[in-house]
Amino acid sequence: MKKINYSIKNEQDKKPHKILNIVLIVIAAIALIVSVDLFCVSKLKVGPFFAIRTYNKNGSKQYYGLGYKVIKYNEKEGRKGTVVGFWTLPFITEATEISTLDLALSYGNDAVKTYKRYYQQYLKVTGTIDTVDNQGKIITLKYDDPDGKYTMNIIFHMNETDKDLSMYTNGDTISIAAVLTSYKNKMGEQPAELIFSNGFIKE
Repeated sequence: MKKINYSIKNEQDKKPHKILNIVLIVIAAIALIVSVDLFCVSKLKVGPFFAIRTYNKNGSKQYYGLGYKVIKYNEKEGRKGTVVGFWTLPFITEATEISTLDLALSYGNDAVKTYKRYYQQYLKVTGTIDTVDNQGKIITLKYDDPDGKYTMNIIFHMNETDKDLSMYTNGDTISIAAVLTSYKNKMGEQPAELIFSNGFIKE
């Protein structure tokens, strides 16, 4: 009767398990690296540390990581801020033009769809000034709907910290380029709000 060498057979059986364990460890390590990098970029505003820079012009930088893309905008008198997405994330420095009327109607008809569509988008919004906070560098545009349904405040946190905003007053028509970052739904008499950051006045 032929004897079976069980020690050799056991070693052969263990090889696929070792390979699988190595693969799982590598995948886990990559996932951890990606998670740490995205956390640092999104929450801590530093990095990315594990991505390759492919663009560096006019102050803006673009990076490719393992399945993700980071764009750090820093255009002179233009788009600011950081966006994260897949490799298909477009590099856009020209603002999409829209009026306060169009924003208010779109949001009033479908708030969720409108916010998803314009979130983190670079928009040039034209409308009428409601208030100007020169000290806090905040300009609020407002659309007033006679029936109240579409009334909306559009609030811009301005990037132009050194600019004197007191030259702009209630009732002036103005265009501001900025990135949509947040919102507040209508509550009682308080109208809905769309909140933008890194705003620049476009003459």
